[in-house]
Amino acid sequence: MNMSQQSVTESDNSQPQSRDVVAPVSTAGSEIDRGTLERRLDELTAELHQGHTRLRALDAERQELQETILRIEGAIIVLQELTQNRNGGQLESRNVGSDGQPPPQP
Repeated sequence: MNMSQQSVTESDNSQPQSRDVVAPVSTAGSEIDRGTLERRLDELTAELHQGHTRLRALDAERQELQETILRIEGAIIVLQELTQNRNGGQLESRNVGSDGQPPPQP
């Protein structure tokens, strides 16, 4: 019995379930017990689920941030127009590009 098979059988003193039964699987000249493979599969499946959940949360956060930036850009445009109208057509406010950054200096 190899180390991984031994640790699986010794660590679980409860009633064995079908996936806890040590059943060696041969992979490229080495043996890995089925319980180890199934536990790793469960771990990876859980990690995948967590990754998808986190990605959905980040997508929602990104969408919310894009909407906030769009509102800020709109407010900047309105304030620039109001400032321009009050100063007889001369724009006193800072010019801001669509990215929210001032234009490059020549």
